[in-house]
Amino acid sequence: MTHEPNWLLDWYFDQVTGKNISYLIRDHLNGRCRLRIAGDVHHYMRHKFVESKSDKQVYVQHLLVNGCGGAFLHPTHVFKNFNNLYGTTYECKNPYPTFEDS
Repeated sequence: MTHEPNWLLDWYFDQVTGKNISYLIRDHLNGRCRLRIAGDVHHYMRHKFVESKSDKQVYVQHLLVNGCGGAFLHPTHVFKNFNNLYGTTYECKNPYPTFEDS
């Protein structure tokens, strides 16, 4: 659990942060991290990994941003094209607000 969804923000701003948590997830947990959760960004967004026939390691199965407790909502449409973390493909499920409403 982290305070901000750096997997989304790093993708959006084309940067690399959270090296310690990435090291923990990839090297120590080694595929045993089922859910990565964060808040801070005021919207709800869940990404589920897309199953494939490859033998590639899936480090995190679900990515969840649950930051709906704020007085306003951040847009979700800017993250519409996010689909990859640690070489695993993800698809977005049930963003709030929806991409269209955002």
